[in-house]
Amino acid sequence: MTVSLRPVMDPAIERHLSVLEKARENLPGASQAWGGDLRSRAAEALARDGFPTTRIESWKYTDLRRVFRNEFAGQAQDIGALDISALDLSKWRAGEAGPVLVFVDGHFSEALSRLDKLPEGVRVMPLTAALADGASGIEGLLGSVSPLESPGLTALNTALMQDGAFIRIDDDIELAEPIQLLCITSAGFSGEMHLRHVVALGRHAKAKIVQGHFAAGESSGLCNVVTEAAVGEGASLQIFKRQEESRTAWHIGLVQARLERNAAFETFTLSSGGRTARNEVRVQLAGEGTNAVLNGLALARDRQHCDNTTDVEHAMPQGTSHQLYKSVVDDNARSVFLGRILVAKDAQQTDARQMNRNLLLSSGAQADSKPELIIHADDVKCAHGATVGDLDEDALFYLMSRGISADEARGLLVRAFAEEIIEAISDDAVRAWLDEGLVGWLNGGGQQEKAA
Repeated sequence: MTVSLRPVMDPAIERHLSVLEKARENLPGASQAWGGDLRSRAAEALARDGFPTTRIESWKYTDLRRVFRNEFAGQAQDIGALDISALDLSKWRAGEAGPVLVFVDGHFSEALSRLDKLPEGVRVMPLTAALADGASGIEGLLGSVSPLESPGLTALNTALMQDGAFIRIDDDIELAEPIQLLCITSAGFSGEMHLRHVVALGRHAKAKIVQGHFAAGESSGLCNVVTEAAVGEGASLQIFKRQEESRTAWHIGLVQARLERNAAFETFTLSSGGRTARNEVRVQLAGEGTNAVLNGLALARDRQHCDNTTDVEHAMPQGTSHQLYKSVVDDNARSVFLGRILVAKDAQQTDARQMNRNLLLSSGAQADSKPELIIHADDVKCAHGATVGDLDEDALFYLMSRGISADEARGLLVRAFAEEIIEAISDDAVRAWLDEGLVGWLNGGGQQEKAA
């Protein structure tokens, strides 16, 4: 008797593949053959590779089993079923100028968005519209920067992407105001959001993108967002992210960029929300003379887990990359920094630097740090480092000796440590927007519910 054995699939993966099959005809891009093929290939990659585990080096300190033991309520409900009239976006916007795309529980809200007065040569539209428009130019760009096979949730995002933004800027166009992408979760939201942002900059174009993730009330859903950016020759792209979702929610975010010759890329991530939050940045310096600046600040308390992971690949000569990530950890929270710099054999005259600094405010706080250099070239300047410590007792004593209370002195020292990295941002509106997030956290703001 012959017995055939079928490999046992993770129930969470089976559940998501079942969701895809049931919703396939209603997902964006269903009318485009290439879009359906892309989703199918993503589903195959998900079934083959599964979700990342702690056995994968880049996920060593962040365990997703707790996330996917939850049976989230499928995808988000339709935007038409939500009452969005009471949402006040002014507290979440980075200034009043520039285009704004708003997504509520994973769906684009035309009523809350502002897409008028775009200059010629600039396309900013929701992903749903771009996938429905065969002339939008998204075909060939979607999935070209973020490969399905990379460890993470890119395959899941590609299979189930429900909305997002498509941004395309032609050659030699410079946008003075940032493009704002705001994702809002409503009170009680317990579903999944799979947002996909696709950005393409032509030669010598310049743009700033602001990504905000906020909660309008306590929620326990999952946000899985992927931003892929193709930055053309001599172009400059800045992406600023403020992640401030409910502390009982889950957030997995990836920003992945490919830089052509003489291109520049800068990203900053301020993360203070979610019971588990992972913010990953991957950059390929694919052309000569490219420059990448990656900065971030993690703020965690209670039992939060915040992971900042970076991967910078220097593929060509004369590239520079500078990274500075900081974390402030209180109570029984945990921060993670995993940073990898790869310098290829042909990437001579590379200048790559990486630093991670962590401030622990309690005996139960924990910070894991693993900076890594892999160098195959011999004419390079590369350095990395990490520090973990608590508040300077001498500085604290000095402030208290001047009549400042212990709590106020402690707050001043923490703010000085954290704000240093924000002050380097040149855009006034963006800097103020990020500083509001820091001050709100220091004052005990954000979502007040405790992480379970």
